[in-house]
Amino acid sequence: MPKVSSVIVPYAAYLRVYEPLAAFPEEERGHWTRYARRTDLPSYQDELRRSLADLLPVPPVPVPVHESADAFVTEVDGVVCVCPWRTRLRGWQALEELAEDFPQPVLDACCPPFVRRQSP
Repeated sequence: MPKVSSVIVPYAAYLRVYEPLAAFPEEERGHWTRYARRTDLPSYQDELRRSLADLLPVPPVPVPVHESADAFVTEVDGVVCVCPWRTRLRGWQALEELAEDFPQPVLDACCPPFVRRQSP
């Protein structure tokens, strides 16, 4: 994947769970098997840049319209393991938690109610 920027985005840590390809249902396993063979896999910086870019439009796009087809890939003892980004799922989970952390006026300003109502 071509580098979009030389700017390093500050990183927020989160738990990544890598699963061997055999752990995925057959249809999904096929996707991740083909994906893991790619030579141009995106980095954690690419994931961060994409998520931050969606916050620039007005209104912001706090949750992607479609689930990400990207993942982190590693090999452990000869076994290919994948950690799907699941950006859309994680975004909706984070939005649900926002109401617990911010007063309503602040929440409405950063993420309008009509955007939050689009929850699946």
